[in-house]
Amino acid sequence: MKVMHCTSVVGIVCLTVATACAWQTPSPLSTWDQLDSLAAEKYASVTNCAAIFPPFFSFSLFAGFFSFSPEDEIAEVANCFEAGNILGVPVWRLRVTETQTTEHVWLVYGESSEEAFRTNAVPVGYNPDQWVEDVYGSPPGWLSGEAVDRWYRERHRSRLSLQLVLIASNDWPLYMEAVRTAATRNPAPQNPPPYLPDDTNRLSFAGVEPSGAQAMRLWLFSPPDRLPVDLFGSHVLPPVSNRWTLLGSAPAGNPFSAWDEPMTGARGFYCAARNDVDSDGDGIPDGREKLVFLTLTDKADTDEDGLSDLEELYCMKTNPGEKDTDGDGIIDKEDAAPVTPGPDIIIGEPGDGETLSASPVTVSGWVVTSAGLDFVWVCGQSATIVDQGGGVYAFTNTVPFDDGSQDITVRAVSGGSPTLESKKSITVSVDAQPSDVTILSPADLTVFDGANVRVSVWSDSSNAVVTVNGISTTRDGFVRYAWVALDTIGTNTLEAMSVDGPGRFATDSVKVVCTDLTSIDPNDDDNDGVPNPDDPAPNDPTVRSAVVITFPPNGLPITVK
Repeated sequence: MKVMHCTSVVGIVCLTVATACAWQTPSPLSTWDQLDSLAAEKYASVTNCAAIFPPFFSFSLFAGFFSFSPEDEIAEVANCFEAGNILGVPVWRLRVTETQTTEHVWLVYGESSEEAFRTNAVPVGYNPDQWVEDVYGSPPGWLSGEAVDRWYRERHRSRLSLQLVLIASNDWPLYMEAVRTAATRNPAPQNPPPYLPDDTNRLSFAGVEPSGAQAMRLWLFSPPDRLPVDLFGSHVLPPVSNRWTLLGSAPAGNPFSAWDEPMTGARGFYCAARNDVDSDGDGIPDGREKLVFLTLTDKADTDEDGLSDLEELYCMKTNPGEKDTDGDGIIDKEDAAPVTPGPDIIIGEPGDGETLSASPVTVSGWVVTSAGLDFVWVCGQSATIVDQGGGVYAFTNTVPFDDGSQDITVRAVSGGSPTLESKKSITVSVDAQPSDVTILSPADLTVFDGANVRVSVWSDSSNAVVTVNGISTTRDGFVRYAWVALDTIGTNTLEAMSVDGPGRFATDSVKVVCTDLTSIDPNDDDNDGVPNPDDPAPNDPTVRSAVVITFPPNGLPITVK
């Protein structure tokens, strides 16, 4: 078997360099009652940290090395199964699992054994469902029946197994000597791995070897503080979709631990990361966030939907990288059933991006759902619903809009339990009001001695046609002007009209007073309203302005170099 492996160390901190003799002599474990007490202590401890154990996965809780003497009660394990070995020293690995049936018991297994050789009693009063709620909270409200039972099963402590290594007290010195030999990097040729790494401050792989026909044994080295370790694997590099598979949590050895992994392909790639590092404090180790879930290690709520990554992954089963997991338009935090899409909404009229020339706007479309339909809101207003059969419902509603860009939001709620809701929005441009027009000057009831009046008008549309008393205006941006000849002594009406593309019009008017239709202003000989100094043709009332080029003079020769 050809084995390839790689090491990825996530969240490693510097530790004091330690030699093999830094690992302490193991505590004695003499009786089965002591094993029960140890199991109770370890299982109780995970109530405060079980957030690192996501649903569905199985995990190992490593209790460490324990020594026993031949006369101890627990020494009978030597008669129950054969010893394994680490560096040639015999050891007995025990695994304790917990049942979740009516009778809760601890089952004690030997190494690689599928049948328990001993049954120990779980403490009286233990309630597995209550333990799940203490650790993970209550199940989501949209679950019912078997789905609720399954939610609890996926989080029960039966997924966890307590592992410990028993070593005869008189063999411990032999084990330590074997570790010292491995530390010289020159072990006896017949010895299998593990080998002590050069840097004993870091988590690392300490060796790999076949373990049966279709499995391998990965040896892990843990620094002296016995760091908890997560293992990740992949058959290809880089992993598919850049996601590694979480294989589980390996026991932190003393200093070595082994992980037997089935081989289903020709190659295997593996990463190891300590699982006690949680930079953003969301309850998920950094290694899992980076390698498996692809969530941010510096933000507890990656998608900013109001639910933490821990809530989404461990309780709600939603996607921590998507605000709307089921794509029904309702963000996960507000969705009563965030993993089940609500009704399908089809907005028929108006079209997304359409420009509308009238208001109110009629919004119509269809809702498709097999769960029945309770309500449809269009822009917060209840819509008229017509059941067309086959789970198709037509809806319509009329909504008034101001001019400008407007969002049209349709929200549908279906019946049943849980309630399914969805939302869909489009954006339209409304141009329903005629362009506004205002006479800026002259002011109302202004008195004129002459007949010619300059009228200035403002229009909010640069494309509208603006006239004053039927006379076309000259445009200067949004300001227009026209010269109007008054025709009545006394009160005259000046009316400005703006007409837009669709033919809608707006008007504004003022009244002015003319005292003398023939009166000549001594400073305006042609009575055209332009003072003589500014009038290019002071005797021609039809010429009121001109552009005068003062330089260069007319006829001046220009040489271009």
